[in-house]
Order: sequence, then C-alpha cells, then structure tokens
Amino acid sequence: MDPTAAAQLGIRFHHLGLLTDAPVAAATALTLMGYRVAEPVYDPLQDVHLRMATGPVEGAAIELITPSSREGALAKLVTRRGDYVYHSCFVVADVAAALSALSGLGLRVITVSPAKPAVLFGGKQVSFHSVQGLGLVEFIEDAG
Repeated sequence: MDPTAAAQLGIRFHHLGLLTDAPVAAATALTLMGYRVAEPVYDPLQDVHLRMATGPVEGAAIELITPSSREGALAKLVTRRGDYVYHSCFVVADVAAALSALSGLGLRVITVSPAKPAVLFGGKQVSFHSVQGLGLVEFIEDAG
C-alpha cells in the first residue's frame, strides 16, 4: 500500500502496547528515557490498567498494559513471556475499510476482539486484529 492510499484511509501510527506486570518499574524506566507517563486508568471492558507514555519524539508513544487479574488471557501471556511489546496501534478513519484494504493486498486478517469503547481514548472504538506480517494490531476508529 502506498502512502497515498494510507492517507486516503486515514491510517496513522499511534503507539506500541507494552504488556507488563511491573507498571511502576516500566513507568520509572520510561521517565528516565524522557517519556511523560500519565496516571493509570482502569478499563473494565478490557479488564486492564492502562497508562499512556508520550515520548520525547512525536509519534513514539507507548501504552503500558497491566492485567487486573491473574485469570485472563493477558495475565497468562505476561506470566509466560514477561514484559514485551505485544501490539502496534494505528488510528483509522474506518476500520472496515482498513481491514478490507489489508485483505485486498492478500494478507490474512483475523479479528481477535471486535470494536468496543476504550476508556484511555475517550470512548473511541478500538478493535484488535491479527494481521499477517504485522502480528497483533489495534485500530482506534476516529473519523475526525
């Protein structure tokens, strides 16, 4: 997909998602590296605690994700793998159009979690998709 097509679809990079069971340590390290780390928020629909860290370079944001219980899939992932960047996130004007464009390129796209409002992003709809060649991708739908 050329940059013009991405612009027409309203696709732009937003952040990387860091799964961690040590959010204070992660925030401390990121602060040392020049990041501003926001206060944590709880998202009941995803059952996670979240903090957004904005980088010293524009476009270098990192979302800290901490499972709120030891029972969910994310808790099992962080227990098994430790801290790691597990998703990339893009803002899109229209999720369906972005998914169609990716599929149209011959890429396998599987919806992992359908759209739901996200506390961290002011109630905007977020969805997660496994995209061949990219791994887990979060889309924030923002037509504006």
